Amino acid sequence: MPKVPRRVGRVGEHGSGGSPGEIRLSRPHRLALIPHSGRVAAEGRPDDPAPGRRRPRLSQAQRLARAAPQAGRSGVCRRRRLVSNFFRRKGLGAPHRRAERRSGGAQSSLAAKDPGGHRRGAGRGGERTVVKDSRSETTSIPFDVPTSARAYGWMLGGKDNYDVDRAFLLSTLPHFPECVDIARQNRQFLFRAVRHLTREEGIRQIIDMGCGLPTDNNVHQVAQLFAPDTRVVYVDIDPIVLAHGRALLADDASTTVITADMRDQQSVLDHPDVRRLIDFSEPVAVLFLSVVHHLTDADDPRRILRTVIDQAAPGSYLGLSQVVSDDPVRGAEMTAHISGGGIPWQTRTPAEVDSFLDGLEPLDPGMVDLVDWRPDPAQPPLAPVHASLAPYLGASDTNKGIYEYGGILRKP
Repeated sequence: MPKVPRRVGRVGEHGSGGSPGEIRLSRPHRLALIPHSGRVAAEGRPDDPAPGRRRPRLSQAQRLARAAPQAGRSGVCRRRRLVSNFFRRKGLGAPHRRAERRSGGAQSSLAAKDPGGHRRGAGRGGERTVVKDSRSETTSIPFDVPTSARAYGWMLGGKDNYDVDRAFLLSTLPHFPECVDIARQNRQFLFRAVRHLTREEGIRQIIDMGCGLPTDNNVHQVAQLFAPDTRVVYVDIDPIVLAHGRALLADDASTTVITADMRDQQSVLDHPDVRRLIDFSEPVAVLFLSVVHHLTDADDPRRILRTVIDQAAPGSYLGLSQVVSDDPVRGAEMTAHISGGGIPWQTRTPAEVDSFLDGLEPLDPGMVDLVDWRPDPAQPPLAPVHASLAPYLGASDTNKGIYEYGGILRKP
């Protein structure tokens, strides 16, 4: 094999590391001389650009999205470095627990509470440690504890998850095997609900509270399929959702994602990006899908829901789903297991959920098991699950004690 110069320069250029007239090769040319050098593409990185052209510079959000962990590969070190850069550019400080230990913060992200005594991390994004300074409230991203967003995404066939999320879910499923079906039934309900709101009710503005990580058939994609002029705001407490969302929505001016705590509904509704896209003098649909069970009684979910309902115009809609059990003992077992793993959780009864919804008019067929809410066998299928989750598909057919309860309600 010919000897390849280590440095790259122009022909005969002074300081290029070789004698006049010696040709310096670009990296793609050097790789071409090395047998079996296709490892770059094989590892999932894009092929090198043509000689003489630079690879396009990526935004921070795009680099974060590209660094998303794949099944079987955690990618934790690279992901942490990119997330740290994202936080520092925003002036929020380093987000990782290791940095918190160096600064003297001894609280675990599992035990972190805000000044009011509440655990941080309502919504599908799991829990976070809160660090306050004179500039802002910094929210860290846990990489060594499970989060509901990543576990939920894995059940939908997503790849944005880590070993700790998969291990937690695999330890939960033997006790609650219906969880995989419940997650997937909720995602299928999202499609039917958004389709109905845009196509049948004429809704053109939607807020998705506790949206979680993007997967297939996201709210804006479904809404704009049936009504291209629909405006959508995604809300989540997890900053990594912001990074993924911005990469996904880079060219969509009618959709945005904000980082906010849905427990503070007034701050969400007053957010500049919400006010820019949502006109509260017109009907709006607000979705709380598979997130209310992440609100404990201490969070006062009735207050949270009433705040947005009271400010919405007449003719607005609320989409809601919550994991419930008709058996209080079974529900308490699920609450203890999931909250014991570090994810805020409270299984409720259907009657408890109904008590949050006074004054609203349910659309037919009312608040029901999601599989019974206008089922449509012809709707688009979800991505297949990982092989380790496949044995749990269909478990809800024989395990009826726990299910997802929900529907769409109208404000008169």
